[in-house]
Amino acid sequence: MENYYNVLGVNENATQEEIKKTYRKLAMEHHPDKGGNEETFKKISEAYDVLSDENKKNQYDHQRKNPFGGGNSFEDFFNGFKTNFRQNVPDKIIDLEVDVLESYLSNEKTFTYTRNEKCEPCDGSGGEKIKCPTCNGTGVIMVKMGNVFFTQVIQQPCNSCKGSGFLFKKVCNSCNGKMTRSKENNIKIKIPHGVSDGQFFKMQGKGDYYNNTYGNLIIKVKIIANGDFQKNGNDLIYNLYLNYTQLLDKQINVPHPDGTLSITLPEIIDTTKPLRVKYKGFKTEMVGDMIINLNVRFNKKDL
Repeated sequence: MENYYNVLGVNENATQEEIKKTYRKLAMEHHPDKGGNEETFKKISEAYDVLSDENKKNQYDHQRKNPFGGGNSFEDFFNGFKTNFRQNVPDKIIDLEVDVLESYLSNEKTFTYTRNEKCEPCDGSGGEKIKCPTCNGTGVIMVKMGNVFFTQVIQQPCNSCKGSGFLFKKVCNSCNGKMTRSKENNIKIKIPHGVSDGQFFKMQGKGDYYNNTYGNLIIKVKIIANGDFQKNGNDLIYNLYLNYTQLLDKQINVPHPDGTLSITLPEIIDTTKPLRVKYKGFKTEMVGDMIINLNVRFNKKDL
């Protein structure tokens, strides 16, 4: 999704007056009649059309902050902010490791997880059932507690059926009465650009089978380093190791997901002060920078 705030160069909390003022300035600068680029002008106009209308802006902000919420190829899988699921079905929570470059490049990622699926031979029943004679199928029994002066009747789960309300007359040989069977599932998703550590996504109906329905799968993202690349908020961190020869060079090549960058080294190499390359970080609500940590590492035998 195009980041209209970046297109106009305004903060997401900008007022309508600020948005309008910025748009007028950019429109005059990039208008084709004044030698501007037509595609750039179209993007500016499109961004202004959305951000200048409060209804469109609110809808855009919702979709931008919820990349799996609908209106895209993940509509059938992700409904992170919907609550139209049965509350008595527990969610299945798994951790998904995403490395820094996968987050930046918005790569597709396939992962495997194990869930409890409905046992097909018994159709999830667990076997042939009969009503529990102890609780008469209610799953609870009434118990008197107290002494000669005070007696209270309380409700407790039935010990005979463990609160289920039924007993097995014949247990399913496939699931041994558990009603489910464990099975591995493979899922392929497209990682959204800039996804952060601890972020949650919900896949509806992809969790465990429980109470005659499937629960949701909650994916908790865990960002991990990729080689010398790390992530800090919207900033892309790179740990650069310089040998003795490179210390004498004026410029050094630094890898970047979008392509190699040629960086001019400062006259004074100070490993306590990282280099900052503006706007080469993650491009989400705010565009981050690339932070290059300088490290010196060489073998004195090579001198």
